[in-house]
Amino acid sequence: MSFFSKLDLEGRFLEIVRRFPIVILFALATTVTLIVLLDNNYGDLFKWPVSAFIGFLAMLNWSLFREAYLLSVTKYWIGVLVILALLGIYYLQMPSDFSETKSCFWFFTIGLSMILHFLVAVIPFFKTWDNSMFTSFNISVFIAWMQAALYGIVLYLALSLAMLALDQLFEINIKSIFYFKLFIIVTGIFHTTFFLSELPSDLHKTYLPPLKSIFRIFTTYVAVPITLLYGIILYAYIIRMAISDGPMVDWVFVMVLWYFLAGILTWLFTQYYNNDSDHSLMSVFRTYFFPISIIPAVLLFTSLYKNMIKAGIKEELYLTAICAAFIGCICIYMILPGRKDHRIFPVLLILLSIVAFWSGPWSVCTLPVTHQQHRLISDLQSKGLIKDGILMTDTLSMIKDTNGILSGHLYFLESRNALSFIKEYDKNGLIKVPADSVKAYHLLNLWHLDQYNIQKSQSQWEVVFPDRKTIDSRGYEKIIPLYNPYSLIITTDYIMLDENGQLKLIAEGKDQGKLSIHSDIYKMSQYPAGGNVTEEVVSDYAVKIIVYSAVGKITQKDTTVTNCEALVLLKKIIK
Repeated sequence: MSFFSKLDLEGRFLEIVRRFPIVILFALATTVTLIVLLDNNYGDLFKWPVSAFIGFLAMLNWSLFREAYLLSVTKYWIGVLVILALLGIYYLQMPSDFSETKSCFWFFTIGLSMILHFLVAVIPFFKTWDNSMFTSFNISVFIAWMQAALYGIVLYLALSLAMLALDQLFEINIKSIFYFKLFIIVTGIFHTTFFLSELPSDLHKTYLPPLKSIFRIFTTYVAVPITLLYGIILYAYIIRMAISDGPMVDWVFVMVLWYFLAGILTWLFTQYYNNDSDHSLMSVFRTYFFPISIIPAVLLFTSLYKNMIKAGIKEELYLTAICAAFIGCICIYMILPGRKDHRIFPVLLILLSIVAFWSGPWSVCTLPVTHQQHRLISDLQSKGLIKDGILMTDTLSMIKDTNGILSGHLYFLESRNALSFIKEYDKNGLIKVPADSVKAYHLLNLWHLDQYNIQKSQSQWEVVFPDRKTIDSRGYEKIIPLYNPYSLIITTDYIMLDENGQLKLIAEGKDQGKLSIHSDIYKMSQYPAGGNVTEEVVSDYAVKIIVYSAVGKITQKDTTVTNCEALVLLKKIIK
């Protein structure tokens, strides 16, 4: 029996058409409109696949609800009509582009998609509290999706190789876009058909898992050990920090999130075998995972707090905080005494999705922007750039912006079209453009933030000096170029910066010697407002260098310049 005959695609398709007719219709609509969109990307056409996908998820939930609570045919079709009406309203409210000004709608769509996904896990169990049934159903859904994905990959590779063979053997010249269309067809039709056909027909039945299965072997000998390995690494890092008293790595919260993602999924997998199919390793893991995860959870919140204090709240940190809130609530719930209701997982995820995407001023679309605005005003007040609610500037000094905190606020707010509020503080008319046209560079130039030396690390530095209105060139004969390493040289008089960070004067086509001004440039970079001019005599020549910008390295023995933009004046000394 062949691979495709075992899959019984025709039988599976007929089965789900009878069981999920509206669901498969929306799956087909999503697939077809996506393919059409690839060839005709204009107007509002992209609204169709987005709406069809949301309709697919909504109809799947409604179909499961009908089966779980034995709704009559009349009630089912009334629900279908209501969903279609709501979907029509959603379509009409959808913006015609993906611009940042409309980003809140797309955050709303992401939240809606996530909620509809999580509802699949809990819809059959609104009235039924049975952890065994809940776990059995959701593990069956997970396995069905993974099997469908695996078979989909195999089918896509087989058909892609067939297309490639036809292309090469018969010179058909199949365009690459057709391979992507094939992927959409396999994902939208085959994967969906196989997945829906594998959903349990009895939603409230507890299936006893087999003792010998790939999923049981994976859970016992792969998922549990990997989670424990992540935990050991985190605890080793915590011990290292405690012993060395060193700083916390900024991105440590990412590792903690991976630990909890693997750990919570593995814990749910082991619940599937909390019966006669259990294994001692899974049993121990179920018992002790959440208690031993308290310290990593504390590390997660600490790392998040430090990152938010450092750079303020942005979308990625906001969403990470939502994940951290989920992890914290689950850990506390699981270590408290009493019988546990596993429905807490999807229900809590639904509630947090509502908070993250639908809570208005507290949502991911709004809170990061307002927080960055408040941080910007606070930082400007601390630097004296806003006094008594009035925007100020100081043309005689440079504004320090170590680590680019102020610049980061400005560029973030510009990317969200949220800088217009700063005009409310501009009582003196310092900003010459309308509120809706304010850009980060307007404020950077106003405060000279982009002209301050920023230490990139302990071994590297850079500086951009303020422009000078006039340059004293009295007594000098010519202006010569300064060539950086690997530049094309087309003159006989120039200064060359070689790959070793050394400056050499070439005059009349001859090497006149090295300049020792790299240390002077580094010293000037420590206070850019103090000056950017240095002079030196080399052989029979006097050199005056007006530095515009420079990048260099600091070693234990010396300070070098690796790149420099400057105006160089030269004169020959008459003895």
